[in-house]
Amino acid sequence: MDVTFEDEKGGKHTVTLEKGDNGWTSSDPTLIPDSTGDKATIPADNVKDNSEVTGVAKDPSG
Repeated sequence: MDVTFEDEKGGKHTVTLEKGDNGWTSSDPTLIPDSTGDKATIPADNVKDNSEVTGVAKDPSG
């Protein structure tokens, strides 16, 4: 899954999350930390208030 968002300073970021047996792995753990379980969370101080966050799922099998 690709997650795109704007940080507090107006910078645009796209982070790729991959779901594994033990949770989510992030391509940039400083922006979206790796997580266990069924959800990944962007820390509030990493995303601009009231800004749009988009997620695009990818199916590795096509």
